Amino acid sequence: MAAVSSIPLVKLLGISPAGLNASSDGEIRVFYDYIHALQQSIFKDNLKRVLDIIQLSEFGDIDPDIYFEFEPLYEMTEKEKAEIRKIDADTDAVNVATGALTGNEIRQKIANDPDSPYHSLDLSDDIEIEDDYEDDDQREEEIDAANAESN
Repeated sequence: MAAVSSIPLVKLLGISPAGLNASSDGEIRVFYDYIHALQQSIFKDNLKRVLDIIQLSEFGDIDPDIYFEFEPLYEMTEKEKAEIRKIDADTDAVNVATGALTGNEIRQKIANDPDSPYHSLDLSDDIEIEDDYEDDDQREEEIDAANAESN
C-alpha cells in the first residue's frame, strides 16, 4: 500500500523503522521533495488559473499583487539554522578580512535577510568599523588562519 501511494510507512501507518541507528528521515525528506515537485508541476498552474477566474468574477480584473506560495513541508531545526548562520558568519569574516566586503555591507546583507534574526536591523546610523590590522602581513596571517580553520 505504501509503495503504490509513495507515502512512507511512518507517515501512512505510523510504523517506525527498527534496528540500530534506524531513521526514516531520509524517506520523509524524499517524500516531501516528491510532494513539492507535484505542487509545482501539477497544482500550481491550475490553482493560479482558479484564482484568476475568481478575481475576474469578483473584481472584474486580475490583481498581480494576489498570489500564493505553498507552505514548506520540511523545516530546518534550530540547530541546523544556527550551523548555517555560523558558516555564513565565518564566510563574512573572511570576506571582510580580505577586503572583499566592508563591515557595513555585511550589516546590510544581514538586515535584508528575512531569515536572519537581525532582519529589519536599523541601518540609519553607519558604524565606523576600524581596521584592526596594523599592516597587510597581519591581515594575510589572519586570512590564512581562517582558511586553515575552515578546512
